Amino acid sequence: MDPNLPVLLEISFGPQGGRMATEERMEYLRHSHLFECNCSACNDRYAEAVLKKIYKCPKNGSSCRPITEKDKTCPTCRVRIDIPARQKMHEMMVCLISDSHDPELAPSQRLKLLKTLESAQSRTFVDTSLLYGNTCDQLALAYAETGDLTQSIAMQVKEAMKQVQIAITLYKGHYGADSRHPDLLELYEMEKVLRPLV
Repeated sequence: MDPNLPVLLEISFGPQGGRMATEERMEYLRHSHLFECNCSACNDRYAEAVLKKIYKCPKNGSSCRPITEKDKTCPTCRVRIDIPARQKMHEMMVCLISDSHDPELAPSQRLKLLKTLESAQSRTFVDTSLLYGNTCDQLALAYAETGDLTQSIAMQVKEAMKQVQIAITLYKGHYGADSRHPDLLELYEMEKVLRPLV
């Protein structure tokens, strides 16, 4: 084999759960690892589509299918989305996120801000939203910093369960609902362990 010829490397990392946008991930691999990736994970448009469906229906919440940023009405119940109200909610969340990252903030004040942020995000975003998940992680850390380990552990277990369920959904979408893929079987076991703790 001629070492000067380009070689297409296909390395599959499995479904990424939308942790990084497809184009961003391919660019990262191109610059950091100096190869063009064309694996199933990089081409997983299913995960990409799931990542965009982050909003709850303003009328029926989680009982409706998730909504994208561009949707003008709920795809399930057809209620109209109030885009300006959602934009105001986003602006409030940005302020709360910014304020909660103030290094001089007392732990109790940080906890209070994160609780408010989590409450607002839980009404706006589906459980699988990465932004909401990050807030839950921050809230778990804030509980630990204030000495409330019970609440901290409860938040971490709840978030772990959500991530396992997200991964199960993505693996089913990627490999098929009846797949016996070893990673999917392992995720089912993790779900079984976490379920009684939630």
